[in-house]
Amino acid sequence: MKKFLSTLVALVFATATFAQVQSDIRTATLIHGEKTSVFYGAGAFADAYNASVDGDIIVLSSGYFNTTSTNITKSLTIYGAGYETDTISGAAPTHISKIFIAYNEGYDDYGEKTISYPTVRLEGLLLDNSGGTGWNVDHQPSLTIWDGGTLENLTVRKCKIYSIALTPASKNCQFSQCVIEKLGHIENTYQYGWSFTAGLYNEHKNLNFENCWIKEAEGSSLTSTINYDHCIICRMDNNTYGNYAHFTNSILNCTLLENCTTHNCIFTTSSTGNNVTAQDCWTGAEIAGIFIDATQGFEYSATNNFKLRFPMKYVGTDGTEVGINGGNAPFDRISPIPRILSSDIDIRTTNEGKLKVNLKIQAQTKE
Repeated sequence: MKKFLSTLVALVFATATFAQVQSDIRTATLIHGEKTSVFYGAGAFADAYNASVDGDIIVLSSGYFNTTSTNITKSLTIYGAGYETDTISGAAPTHISKIFIAYNEGYDDYGEKTISYPTVRLEGLLLDNSGGTGWNVDHQPSLTIWDGGTLENLTVRKCKIYSIALTPASKNCQFSQCVIEKLGHIENTYQYGWSFTAGLYNEHKNLNFENCWIKEAEGSSLTSTINYDHCIICRMDNNTYGNYAHFTNSILNCTLLENCTTHNCIFTTSSTGNNVTAQDCWTGAEIAGIFIDATQGFEYSATNNFKLRFPMKYVGTDGTEVGINGGNAPFDRISPIPRILSSDIDIRTTNEGKLKVNLKIQAQTKE
């Protein structure tokens, strides 16, 4: 971790140096071992991706990046500057149109075709596929994983995502400290006359949502294990894919569908739902008695921290408070990328060819 942070600091320095020459330039920095390469402009992400190989890291600056034409088939880590405007530095979020993860086809030793997905990690990104600043409901999902085979070990942290279409089977995938508008069953007809339907209708083994705010969630089939822990769920999709999900230490503004299980959860409804296995839950809770700021309630905003009014009353299975501020990864909007608070870079080198640089950097990661 120390080596990685030092690499990031060097990266931030490189980006800052270029910024002294050209201000407000979008950059995508590709890290390959000890080597870094910087690309510029709206197409910087595509350029960095095309130059990358499995295991590389791409770090995006603030600004909007057009990623529509890039399918992710390589195992990469992609970092952004965060999904909301930084309150200290005033830096804008890293806004990208979408992430499309596609599988690779190959052949085994017997000549049979195989399908495999890359191992992808996403952090500090705003994904909404609208090309602007608002969240547009009339577009393809902003995080799409195409059908076929089994997606494994996808990690998404501190991202704000309009909609997720996870159509293949999955195994050991993790969403942590994310803001998710739409998860699961998506049916839309678009301006071009075609329609798109996606849902969590395949087998998902150990698909975990941890400390996430989710406007609309979903379950899956009997053979899946979808877990929501220390989350806020505003509503559940009322179609058949709402079944067979597991909720712990969460706050729900809805009832659950059949065959769900729930432990140490707060419900604003009078019951947990029909044919739901519930243990040590609180039902009929009023919003005024859940959050300190009852006026904001379940609505997401950059200033709503969802602090509990009575954290000693609502204790989860792990001994921490119920909701997104408890657990092992309390909700945190801050990007994992170090942030420059101030910089003073001399435009002239010394007689020894050295550049005088004074940087004040604040590391954001809590890992």
